[in-house]
Amino acid sequence: MWHERKMLLTTIPAVKTPLENKIVDIDLDRVCKLADQCSGLQGFLIFHSFGGELLITGKEDAANKYSRGKNTIGKEIVDIDLDRLCKLADHCCGLQGFLIFHSFGGGTGSGFTSLLMKHLIVDYGKKFKLEFAVYSAPLVSTAVVEPYNSILTTHTTLEYSDCAFMVDNEAIYDICPRYLDI
Repeated sequence: MWHERKMLLTTIPAVKTPLENKIVDIDLDRVCKLADQCSGLQGFLIFHSFGGELLITGKEDAANKYSRGKNTIGKEIVDIDLDRLCKLADHCCGLQGFLIFHSFGGGTGSGFTSLLMKHLIVDYGKKFKLEFAVYSAPLVSTAVVEPYNSILTTHTTLEYSDCAFMVDNEAIYDICPRYLDI
């Protein structure tokens, strides 16, 4: 299951310059654990392509709990995340909006995304907020609390997001072996 969430800031270029996208990768888990999970090419791309400014991590994960991602662990890191997002947005010549990639089942993807979306509405109320989300499925669930996390995040999505594109986690697991030979 995909538990990481990414923020993408898109700019409108000046005349004769190509479009330039800005990306910030945010996870509540610490970098060392992320480095252990990402080996080979994936780890190289994460740590060398994005750099330290665009990869924001916390001290501990949300342990698949919505409330930890939103009310305890997430509150410790949200100001740092918003500061980096504001710096990146200030360098954009025409900020159009945000693309948020996350899962509905995990603590970071559900709870922390809810907290971040609430703050983005305050700071960037008129900018588009598009969500691309992986919705939990009971057959491939890794935690008992995933259905609860999904329900709580659905409320935030309805309230703060302009448009949400959802993919069922079970459908992804079905597509991978059937069509992609993975």
